Amino acid sequence: MGLPGLPTLLDIRTAVATYDSSTPDSTSATATTCSSPSDKDNRPIQEKEELVRLVMASKTSPTPCVQEGKLVEGGWLSSKSCRYQVQSILGEGTFGKVAKCTRMDDSKTVAIKMVKKRNDQAEKANAEVVILEKLKSLNADKCDIVQWYQVFNNNGYICLEFELLDKSLFDLMKERFFRPLFLSEIRPIIKQLANALEHLKSIRLIHADLKLENVMLVNHIQQPYRVKVIDFGLACEVSKAKVCSYIQSRPYRSPEIILGLPFTEAIDMWSLGCIAAALYIGTLLYPGNSSYDVMRCSQQLLSVHQSISVRNLSCSSRAKPPVSHFTWYKESTDGPMNVSEGHLYSFRATYGEVY
Repeated sequence: MGLPGLPTLLDIRTAVATYDSSTPDSTSATATTCSSPSDKDNRPIQEKEELVRLVMASKTSPTPCVQEGKLVEGGWLSSKSCRYQVQSILGEGTFGKVAKCTRMDDSKTVAIKMVKKRNDQAEKANAEVVILEKLKSLNADKCDIVQWYQVFNNNGYICLEFELLDKSLFDLMKERFFRPLFLSEIRPIIKQLANALEHLKSIRLIHADLKLENVMLVNHIQQPYRVKVIDFGLACEVSKAKVCSYIQSRPYRSPEIILGLPFTEAIDMWSLGCIAAALYIGTLLYPGNSSYDVMRCSQQLLSVHQSISVRNLSCSSRAKPPVSHFTWYKESTDGPMNVSEGHLYSFRATYGEVY
C-alpha cells in the first residue's frame, strides 16, 4: 500500500502496460521513421519515463478547492501572496461559505468568507470591502472588532480573510439550551459591545446587523466572555444611510427602520439592548414573524411597564415580559436554575391574572 497522495506501484505498472499495448511494434516503427538507430532504441524508454512522471505528477498535485461548485475539505485557495489549505467548512448561507483554513506561509489558522461572484452578491461583497478598509483605521483588539487581513479572488468566489474566532453568542446560548446567563457574565459582554459601537460611531459607521449570531467569542476557554463584533455586510456610513433600507434582523430591528424614518448609528444601540435582554431572559425580547409583531410586542412591553408594580409579580423576583409566549427562568441565589429542575415559568398562565 502506498502513502496517501502518492502513486502506487500498481498505478505505474497500469500506465506502462497501457502504453505498451498502444505502441506500434519495433518493425513498423523502423519503417516509418528516419531517425538514427540510437534514437529508435531510446525513444520508447524515454516516453515510458515521461509517462511515469506524468502519472506521479497527477497523483501528487494539490486537490482543487472547488469541484462542481462545492468547496472541498483539504483543497486549496490561492491569493497573490499566499496559499491556504481548507480544513473545514464553518458555515454556509445564501452569500456563500465560511471556511477554516491554514495559511501556508506562517501556518496560521484563519477564517475565509467566500462570497459567490454573482452580480448581486459581488456588489455586496465589494461594499463590505469598502467598510473593512475604513475599519483598518481602528485597532481591532482595542475596539472589539474582528481583524480583517485581505481580499482576493479564487474560483469564482470573492474571498475575505479574517482572524479565526471561537463561536457566536447564539451558539453559546444554544449549547446552554437557552438558559439565561448570569449578570456577572452579561456585563463584560455588553461593555465590550458598547465599546465597539462607540468606536464605530467615531468613524461614522452603522453596523446595521447587530445580533447574537454576529457577536463572536474569541476563545471561550482561555478568555471567557471576550467577544468581538463580526459581519459588516450591511454596514454603511451615516452620511449614506437610506430611509426604508432593509437592514437589521427582525427581532433586533429598531422602530426607525420598521417605520421607515431617518436613522443614525443609534439603531445599533437598540439592537444592543435586545441582545442584553436575550442573554438575561434566555429568549428573544421581540419575537414575531413580521415587523408588525415586533412593534406589537414592543408597544405592549413598554406600555404595561409604565402601569405595573413589581411587587404585584409574586411568582418570580424578576419582572416578566408582558407577552404571552415569552418564557423565563426563576432566579435563585446561585443564578438561573436548570429547566430539568422544574423552575421554568410561562407567562402564558399568569398573563391575564397579573395584567
